[in-house]
Amino acid sequence: IEDYGKRCEAERRADCYFNVGSLYEEAGELQKALNYFEKTLALNPRYEKAFYNIGNICAKSGDFKKAAQHYEKALAIDPYSEETYLNFGLLYVEQKDFERAISLYQDALRKLPRSANINFNLGFVYETAGKITQAMSYYREALKFKPDHAEAYFGLGNCFAVQQIWREAGWNYYDAIK
Repeated sequence: IEDYGKRCEAERRADCYFNVGSLYEEAGELQKALNYFEKTLALNPRYEKAFYNIGNICAKSGDFKKAAQHYEKALAIDPYSEETYLNFGLLYVEQKDFERAISLYQDALRKLPRSANINFNLGFVYETAGKITQAMSYYREALKFKPDHAEAYFGLGNCFAVQQIWREAGWNYYDAIK
């Protein structure tokens, strides 16, 4: 990675810096990754993935405020980034701020209405918040767009189990593993 980083220093290209940052992030060297993502943004302040990756690193480090700021910047550049919405919403879930997570995912669905993953995450937030009926609705939506979404079947199984509808719970758990 270091050699590649030295070559990037000579070339001074945003995509090169970004790639080195990604390699360092994958290797778990988060401070070095951050440095390279910052260099990416110095050359290209609209490099959406750099903001997204910095947001992920900040979230891993427990700096939720900074993570949220970087996710917001990423979405300002690409308001249709499913992965940014997914991680941004989970950031709020980690903080047990379910209302903000729900609001964010609902905004995402206005832009990406056929996203199985956003529908699933919205179901997960509702389930975590104890709103089972809403959770089931979004899990079913996720399955409409991705019929083999195992996690959505598992979520439905959990919702039926909470309601003590064991047969339906069992069928959904079965569908999750088949």
